[in-house]
Amino acid sequence: MKRGFVWLEGFQGSVKLLNMAYWVGKGTSQLTDRFTDQKDIPFLHFQLNDQMEQWQQVQLNWFSDYRDQGVDISHLDRLVINLGTWHVNDGNSPGFGIYFSNIRLKEGLQESLINQTLIQSMPDEKMWWMNKYEPFVHIAGEHRYIMSTGKKH
Repeated sequence: MKRGFVWLEGFQGSVKLLNMAYWVGKGTSQLTDRFTDQKDIPFLHFQLNDQMEQWQQVQLNWFSDYRDQGVDISHLDRLVINLGTWHVNDGNSPGFGIYFSNIRLKEGLQESLINQTLIQSMPDEKMWWMNKYEPFVHIAGEHRYIMSTGKKH
């Protein structure tokens, strides 16, 4: 299971006030910043889509997507943009990558879109939660997810 993400963190001084991720494919609940994450700051998850191996056109209005969270983000002085990949050890080949191009900041965006379609919140069943939807066993000290082998052992 191979996936990618755009993870945004917003700060006012050293205090994190914004925490959100846009996922290509399945997301993970275990994406954390162990130094600045706070339980009272919501971590929002949005889905891009599952279309792999083709370019996607995306525009993100993170300010609009994070509104109504009970946190004043109007005075952020730093926005950290993390681009990356993640995978689950599901027994398949680990080789994969994701490419980002033409990244730029624009003002005046109305809504977050992917290929001219509104971006939606990530449904819970599209998030990877350890052992919530996909059972696993330990083989030689590693997690092995049954979804790839179809067997428990």
